[in-house]
Amino acid sequence: MIWLLIVLVAHCLNALVFILTKVILEKLISNEKVFAILIGGLGALAFIVAPWLLQVPSCFEFFINILAGASFIFALYYLYLVLKKFDASTVVPISGATIPIVTLILAFVFLHERLGLTETVAFLLLVLGTVVITMAKDQKKFTAKAFMTTVWAGLLFAFSYFLTKYAFEIQDFWSAFIWMRAGSLLAAIVLIFDFDARNDIVKLFKKLSWGKFFAFAGTMVLAALAFVLLNYAFSLGSVTLANALQGSQYVLLVGLVIIGGRLFPRLVKEKIEGLELIQKSAGIILIISGIAILASSL
Repeated sequence: MIWLLIVLVAHCLNALVFILTKVILEKLISNEKVFAILIGGLGALAFIVAPWLLQVPSCFEFFINILAGASFIFALYYLYLVLKKFDASTVVPISGATIPIVTLILAFVFLHERLGLTETVAFLLLVLGTVVITMAKDQKKFTAKAFMTTVWAGLLFAFSYFLTKYAFEIQDFWSAFIWMRAGSLLAAIVLIFDFDARNDIVKLFKKLSWGKFFAFAGTMVLAALAFVLLNYAFSLGSVTLANALQGSQYVLLVGLVIIGGRLFPRLVKEKIEGLELIQKSAGIILIISGIAILASSL
């Protein structure tokens, strides 16, 4: 039950982070590469505690760590690429529907992870609920290119999470976590080779006010907390179920969009109403049912 609570808290924090990220991409950082670069760079702060927690990995372990961290940053980049143009309550579930399915296959084949009957039913309800939310009509026309880019982001996330789980099985949690941030930093360095990205970073710091700085910093703190909790959950239990529980994120995400759209219409421009609201509500019911079944089995 503690594992389930950790996963749910992580996903709920991520729901808030996605809303704030959408606002930042619209109001503060227009270049999605810049956002991914900053996140990859900030991840290097984990090396502050390296003298106490870091262990020397083997060459194979180091390769896994670097690949896991780098693929996560590239996944963020492709997700932000679409999130900047389309509603968060549509983009995030499409990526989220891809992640648990791909993770299930990878974990089944390479990690020999198996789900019991109750866990399988919960998994199916969680994924089905996510798919139902995904199929709800977006106010903006979701293009085939945007859809494929979002699915590609989901594939990269699933690959990163699979490698993360594997890294935690063969290494100490904190040591592997810190080394993975080196992979994130490497991905950020690759992205910063883009001239426009470098130019936009310089412009960002020139026009950055204290208010915007604290808004960005606060979002990053929440994102970091959610990321650490989710990684810790991967180390404790099933990476497949942890990713399937991402459906809980969409329950809160839809709620935050509805409430935020009414309280802060200038910041949260997304609207959920009519048939779209009914369809997303049906998806939410399926997700909550899946969470309840999973909770009863723990």
